[in-house]
Amino acid sequence: MNKHLYIAVLLTLLSLHTEGVMAQQEGVQTLFMFNTLSINPGVAGSKETPTFTLLSRHQWIGFKGAPIQQNLGFHSTAFKSQRLGFGLNISNRKVGIFSAQAATMSWSYSPVKTENFSIRMGMSGTIRRLGFDLESAEQASVLSGERGLDLSARMYGNFGMGMLVTYKECFFGVSVPYFYENIIGINPESPTTALESRHYYVMGGLDIPIFKKLRYRPSGVLRLVKNAPWGFDFNNSFIFNEQVTVGLGYRAGKSNVAGGGESLDMLLFYQINPKWGLGCAYDYNISPLKRYTDGSIEVVARFDLKQTVLKLSNPRVFF
Repeated sequence: MNKHLYIAVLLTLLSLHTEGVMAQQEGVQTLFMFNTLSINPGVAGSKETPTFTLLSRHQWIGFKGAPIQQNLGFHSTAFKSQRLGFGLNISNRKVGIFSAQAATMSWSYSPVKTENFSIRMGMSGTIRRLGFDLESAEQASVLSGERGLDLSARMYGNFGMGMLVTYKECFFGVSVPYFYENIIGINPESPTTALESRHYYVMGGLDIPIFKKLRYRPSGVLRLVKNAPWGFDFNNSFIFNEQVTVGLGYRAGKSNVAGGGESLDMLLFYQINPKWGLGCAYDYNISPLKRYTDGSIEVVARFDLKQTVLKLSNPRVFF
């Protein structure tokens, strides 16, 4: 049996919740403020115009088997009502030989909505495929035979909930994208097997005018997982002339043994016109992994189907 395959399987299992090995299963995003629908169904319809978002992240460049993920999202208000919203998010994630594909449908309703204040409640339903991508059927047979593992791909269903609150130029949100803890273990003979852990997200941000054509926009997201290290992303962005966004971020996590955080992040977003926007981010790793990787890169594209008169200072354009 190829020893590199064993190593890849071991690294993959670090993303699962098993006895003695517990970690966050879902991926992180530096450009989270442009793709919040992927973690909070309450965001659906919040921008009040049909919006498409495409995001791709390549984590730990140079590290073989490192996480890679893509997200395609869409959300809008429904039936010409600004109180009702819906969204669809399709994702693909790969870590080593482990892969996951998901399709999530979100619905939201705003019971309270005024010019300056709104509350939006959301629910979501998800179908996910989890499996292993081995180089050949022979490797799959050998690995399964030696370890008694079931490496066949499986389908799982789940549901989530979220809430988004906006007040003037501030926003706050809480969400649980996956409530049900599916059994996703690959060893049916083990008394303790892997579970799909429940993730809790808390996010927030605000917009502060500095000069006529300069605004300061801090935002952050906290990730909490039962029996696993917490994670926190904080971003400081400056918006020039309602068009160019430049940001510096910091990612911290309890899992970091050095205590100095996980990465320093840089981002750039350019609003080409009222419909199109493009952005990118680079994470400089400051954890012990920096000896083995050249950092992480992320790109995002956003398209508004209808031209909007909303200014970038409005919190709805976060999403």
